[in-house]
Amino acid sequence: MKKSFKAYKAFDKNLKCRDLQYAIGKTYTHKGEIDPCKSGLHFCENPADVFNYYSFAPETRVCEVAILGEVKKQEDKGVTNKIKIVREIPKQELLELVNSGKENTGLRNSGHWNSGHWNSGHWNSGNGNSGNGNSGLFNTEEPSVRLFNKQTKLLWNDERIQKALQYRVTLTEFIWFSQMNDAEKAANPKAESVGGYLKSIPYKEAWLNFWVNACGDTRKTFTDLPEFDANIFKEITGIDVKKKY
Repeated sequence: MKKSFKAYKAFDKNLKCRDLQYAIGKTYTHKGEIDPCKSGLHFCENPADVFNYYSFAPETRVCEVAILGEVKKQEDKGVTNKIKIVREIPKQELLELVNSGKENTGLRNSGHWNSGHWNSGHWNSGNGNSGNGNSGLFNTEEPSVRLFNKQTKLLWNDERIQKALQYRVTLTEFIWFSQMNDAEKAANPKAESVGGYLKSIPYKEAWLNFWVNACGDTRKTFTDLPEFDANIFKEITGIDVKKKY
């Protein structure tokens, strides 16, 4: 008997893949030869890898699947002749699976509070940023910090930077079932049994919530950072520091 294992599979908004309609809880079998990229039921063992084949977009749905049959693997994906669609992965859980940092809205981020992809630093809105200073290889000296698109002479242990990093931008909020509207209840059928659901807050909306509730000294922690640029700050957070909130 073949040993089953857990994997991940992406679908379009209708839970279709390669014109085949899938359903949660159902098992599917492919008849004939299996060959990566050509024939069979495809999957990825690393959840982030599914986005090498599907766009990282709200309409893309990702499910946890059980691989039950023969398997052939090729680089970042595999193919089988028998697969079970176990469950759909909620958005917030998916973000935690594809990022090693915290509070990220993008993909493959190892830092925190990034809205782009493949960022290893903090509060980056673009792609491929190494804001933690880890942009080289085999260094014995600690690199200086890049702030607001400018290189500085500061190190990451600088008090001003550490003070800014202590603050958290909340990207999720638990909504009690009694506070949910009809649309939320329809979109979260299990909410009644668990008492509510975890609502995802858009990145810039989360920043606005933080800024509105922040005192003057907290706001100055950011605006007093060396090389502070109001336009770049607004591009990343959506906040106009000159505006009264």
